[in-house]
Amino acid sequence: MWLLLPFTFIAISQASYFECESEWGKILQASQDILSPNPSDYTKMFLYSGFMINDLGQYDPCNDLSISKYTLIVLFPYPSMLIALCGPKVCTAEDYQQLLANHTFYQTISEKIQFHNPLIDLEQLKAAETALPVIFPKEYIDDNFEDFSTGAILMITFICIVGVIGLYATSLEYYLLSKKSKEIVAEKAEMIEPRAEDSTLVKLVLCFSLISNTKKLFVSRSQERLGKKDSMELLNSVRVLSISWVLNGHVLLMLYYVTVISNADTYIKEVSKSQYIIPLAGEFAVDTFFWVSGFLVTYLLIHDINNSKKMNWLMIYVHRYLRITPLYLFCILLFWALQKHIGNGPIFFTGDIINNECKNHWWTNILYLNNFIPKGNGSGCFTTSWYLANDMQFFIITPPILYIYHRLNKVAAWGISVALIFESMLSSGLIVNHYGLNAVTQSLNNTEYYFDKYYNKPYCRIGVYFVGVLTGIIVYSYRKYQNKNEVYDKISVWVGRQLENKAIRYAVGLFGLTLINLLIFVQYDTFKHPGKDFKYDHWNNTQNVIFLAFGRVSFGIGLTCLCLPAFLGHFTWMTWILTWDLWTPLARLSFCVYLIHYNILDMTYRSIKTATVLNEFTLIRDSVFFIILAYIISIPIVLLIEMPAFGIEKVIFSSTHRKSLKQDNKQVQLEPLVGNK
Repeated sequence: MWLLLPFTFIAISQASYFECESEWGKILQASQDILSPNPSDYTKMFLYSGFMINDLGQYDPCNDLSISKYTLIVLFPYPSMLIALCGPKVCTAEDYQQLLANHTFYQTISEKIQFHNPLIDLEQLKAAETALPVIFPKEYIDDNFEDFSTGAILMITFICIVGVIGLYATSLEYYLLSKKSKEIVAEKAEMIEPRAEDSTLVKLVLCFSLISNTKKLFVSRSQERLGKKDSMELLNSVRVLSISWVLNGHVLLMLYYVTVISNADTYIKEVSKSQYIIPLAGEFAVDTFFWVSGFLVTYLLIHDINNSKKMNWLMIYVHRYLRITPLYLFCILLFWALQKHIGNGPIFFTGDIINNECKNHWWTNILYLNNFIPKGNGSGCFTTSWYLANDMQFFIITPPILYIYHRLNKVAAWGISVALIFESMLSSGLIVNHYGLNAVTQSLNNTEYYFDKYYNKPYCRIGVYFVGVLTGIIVYSYRKYQNKNEVYDKISVWVGRQLENKAIRYAVGLFGLTLINLLIFVQYDTFKHPGKDFKYDHWNNTQNVIFLAFGRVSFGIGLTCLCLPAFLGHFTWMTWILTWDLWTPLARLSFCVYLIHYNILDMTYRSIKTATVLNEFTLIRDSVFFIILAYIISIPIVLLIEMPAFGIEKVIFSSTHRKSLKQDNKQVQLEPLVGNK
C-alpha cells in the first residue's frame, strides 16, 4: 500500500495542474469581454494582471475577488523583473512552473499579454533547468506578518508608556512654570519652600517634558558644551547637507535593489547620465560624518582636559556609550519588531528581509562589533549601523592619543595620527588589490567583498576620521594662541599663522573645494561605462586601487582646507550662511534621521503597488519627500527617546557627583565655621 502513495501524489498533482490550466483557459477566453459593462470575475482577473514585464497589475482588487490570487513570477532579482498575474486561487507554484513549460499555453498567454523585455529571453528562461520562483504575496504576508509577536506587543506597549510619561511630564512642567510665574508676580520668591522639581524623581520625570526638550532642539551640542555660539556652528549645516546626500544616494540604491521600475531595461543607460553622479558618489557623505566626528571629539575633549583639574577617563567612555546607545537600540528594536507589520503590497513579501539577521546578531550592535561579527564580515542587522560601529571603535582609541598629546608629547601624538592616516590608505589599497574591487559600488566585480572586506572595516575608514582629529587639534591650539597668546602646539600655531595671509587662505580654500569636486566628478569617467556585463571595467585595477586607497583621506583633506579658515575666523561670508539658526534644529535631528531613514525607504519602496519610472525627476522628487518625512518622524523619537535618555544620564550622574562632593566637603565646611566663631 505504501508503494502506491507516490503515484497517488502524482495523480493529485496532475489533477491540480489540469484544474489550474482549465481556470486559466477561462480567464483567457473571458479576455474577449474586457469592454463589457458588467465583466465577469474571469474578465476582471485578466484586467487585473500585468500586461508587460514589471507591470504590477492591480494588487488589491485582485485579492478582493473570491476566486483569484495575486501571483508574481520572478524573472530577475536586481533590478527586479517580474510578471504579475491575477491568477486562479486553485493554482500552486508548481502548477505555474508546469504551465510555463507548456509551449502551447506559453504561446497563447504571450499573445494576450506582451511579456517583452530586451534584457530577458523568456524562451531561454522557460527552457532553463532551474524553475522560476513563483510567489503569492498576499498569502505570504498573511501567514508571516499578520500576527504580532511578543516583541512587537512589548514594543507597542513601551511606546505607549513613553508617550504617557511624555504627556504627564509636559503637563507637570507647564504647571511648575505657571506656579513659578505666579510666585514671582506675587513677589514671594524669598518665602518659597523648596519646589518639587528639586527632587531627583521629579527631575527624572521632567526629562520627558516636550517643553524643555523642544527648546533644546534649538541649541547646538557645541553651544551646550562651550556655553556660547561659535564658528563651529557651521558643522550643523555640514551635518544636514551630508545626511541629505546620504539619503539621496540611498533613494537611488532603493530604486535599483528594492522597488520595481518600469524602465528596468534601460536602467543602466539612464544612470550612466551625468545627472546621477552626485547620488552615485554619496559614499563620501559618510566620510564627512567621520571627519566631523573626529573634529568635534578632539576639540571638545582637549577643551575639557585643559579646563578640568582632574579628568575621569572612564566616564568619558561611559558617557559616549550612554549618549548613543539608547536611541540606537530603540531604533533597532522598533524596526525589528514592527517593520513587517507596517507595509503591504505586491513585493512586501520581502518586507522583513532587512531585519533577518537581528534575531541572532542584535547583541553585536550594542557592543559595536557588528562590522566584524559574524565570521569577520559583519552583521546585516540594521543596515546603517556599520557606521556607528566604526565611529565607536575610532572613539575608543582617541582619548589615549589625546592624553599623549596633552600630557606627554605633542609630536608623538601627531606622529600616531599621521601613521593611522597612512595605515588606512595602505590597508585599503592592499584589500582592493587583493579582491579586485571596483570603484563603482554596484559593479558585479565587487560581490560581497566590497562591503564585508573593505567598506565597513575600521582600518580602511579611520584615515578621514584622523584628518578631522588633526583639524580639531589645529583649531583648538590656534584659538588658544589667539586668546591667551600661548603657544600650545607649535605645528598648529604655524598652520594658523599661514592662514592669516589672505592669499594663502583663499588658495587653501579653493584647493579644498576643487579637490572635493574632483573626487566626486572624476568617477563619472567610469560610471558612464557599465559594459554589457555591468562590471564597470573602464578603469583598470591600478586606477581602482589608487582611487579607493586615497580618495577618502583626500576628501577629508579637502574638507579641512575648506573649513579650517572659517573655524579660525576667516571666510565670514561662508560662516554667516552655514551658521544660520535654521541649521541647528535640523542638525540636532540628523543622528535620528540617519538611524531611521534607510528602514523608512525600505518599507515604502517595498509597499509600492505600481512600478516607478526611474529618471532624475523621480530621484529628486523622492529624495525631497523622504528627507522631509524622515525629519518629521524623527521629531517625536528625539523628543521622547534621545533627549530623555541624555537627561536621565545627567540627572543620575550629577546627583551621584553632588553626594560625593557633600561627603568630601563636610570637614572643609566645618573648619571656617569654627574659625569664625
